[in-house]
Amino acid sequence: PQWLVFDQRFAHGYVLGGARAPGDAGRIIDYLIARGDVHPQKIGWLGSSSTGIPGLAVATREPRLAAIVAFVSTGAYRQWLETWHTNGLWRGETNELWPETEALLREHDPILHADTMFPVAVLMVSGGEDKVVDPATARSFVQAARPYYSSDPDRLRLVVYEGFGHNLPLDVVKMYAE
Repeated sequence: PQWLVFDQRFAHGYVLGGARAPGDAGRIIDYLIARGDVHPQKIGWLGSSSTGIPGLAVATREPRLAAIVAFVSTGAYRQWLETWHTNGLWRGETNELWPETEALLREHDPILHADTMFPVAVLMVSGGEDKVVDPATARSFVQAARPYYSSDPDRLRLVVYEGFGHNLPLDVVKMYAE
């Protein structure tokens, strides 16, 4: 798509979205709980790429989220944005992020809050050859969170399908989503 340009604008949108998503999710959770037909301890998030990435920010900042399944996503935003250069995606006019983006990253990069994520059950599924959301950044996020899951390590999982890129096979997505 023509709108998909890996540059400063696109990077800022992701970081700003990750900064705002926890508050937005909190309001949605308030609404769901108020309905009376939603079990408040069973609220989850299912997302892929553009919807999984902010979901991981929510997992670190919204304690009422019980579980997340995030396909081809990361919670290591700064590291991820750097891979846009190394993976040949960056098309920005300069090589730097905007100062406003840098300021948001200093406070809202989810990896900085990995210590607050437990007990959220986290399942991340990545393609080993993904150049859009490099799996190394997913690994970094999981490694940052791992010490906080020592009492229940099965609640934090990363599955990497080697040989696949950003578009995982339908049967893989279906299996983990279900």
